[in-house]
Amino acid sequence: MRPAVLLVLLSACGGKTPALAQPGASTSSTAPERSGPVKVGDHMAPITGPLPIPVKGAKLTMVNYFARWCQSGQRWMPLVEEMRKKHAAAGLAVVGVGNYDEGSQADLEAFVKQSGASFPVSADQDHRILQALTPNGWGQAIIVVDAQGMVRLVHRGTYERAFDEVDAEVGRLLAE
Repeated sequence: MRPAVLLVLLSACGGKTPALAQPGASTSSTAPERSGPVKVGDHMAPITGPLPIPVKGAKLTMVNYFARWCQSGQRWMPLVEEMRKKHAAAGLAVVGVGNYDEGSQADLEAFVKQSGASFPVSADQDHRILQALTPNGWGQAIIVVDAQGMVRLVHRGTYERAFDEVDAEVGRLLAE
């Protein structure tokens, strides 16, 4: 089975349970006004700044949107690092984005380092990433964007048992 799935689970850190998104019909090369969370198939304008999304030269960019206070976000940090290491040679880049109220850049970098992760991280102080992606899950969200800016995978709710599903989907997308 070749799933074109959107992996969605109940968020362990609050927020609404999102509906399953279907590949979107948006073909715009710029991000449309969002009336809700980003969906698979949505196109987004590139995000510039300290952490460009998508990362130049990467086949896929995984955005790990997290909150330091969220236990699921804490548990997923090393899992995301594991995916980064496993798939980097195939073209996966990972960036971490701290929820906009997550403190200073130094606080976020210390949190990522303490978790054993080594990917770049940035605060979303200006809400630019929040506005572009609307993660809809303040504690944790995984959003994967291809080099053309198309959203290819969205995972909200971060139970560790979903790691294998997310990892398998990332591997499938990289193999396309």
